[in-house]
Amino acid sequence: MYLINIEKAAETALMKFTDEKWHCAESVLYGLLTGAGFRNADEYVTSMSGFNGGVGGTKNMCGALSGGVAAAGYMLGRGGSAMRDMALCAETCGRFYKAFEAHFGTAMCGELTKGYEFVCPERRTYCRNMVEFSVRACGKEINETIEKNLGK
Repeated sequence: MYLINIEKAAETALMKFTDEKWHCAESVLYGLLTGAGFRNADEYVTSMSGFNGGVGGTKNMCGALSGGVAAAGYMLGRGGSAMRDMALCAETCGRFYKAFEAHFGTAMCGELTKGYEFVCPERRTYCRNMVEFSVRACGKEINETIEKNLGK
């Protein structure tokens, strides 16, 4: 089982989000999987493309949060890379969700980005906060789950 290099994951996610204009969900998933050493991370990015704007622009759950949950599912969930323990996966995702909500006050894209036009540079700059937090917080939760249950 691979531990996530959180610094590499954050740097990669922010580069994809900022320089290549990927959506938040895509950037977070790619950063976390790349930070864990998965060479095929780009194969999974397209599965997150519809999560921008809180799922297809509906302003529901933040895409950065969704990207983190997807990475945890890939690494820890059913048929995942090693753990295959649905209870541990659910607990990890729940801790991440609660950390996100405690930090930002909500998990809803529309509330997080209230006052910003959907497509504007200021919103993208603001959303970098959610991308970076999601990579760091979710990466921490995944790593702790792996270390506690599988050792290093």
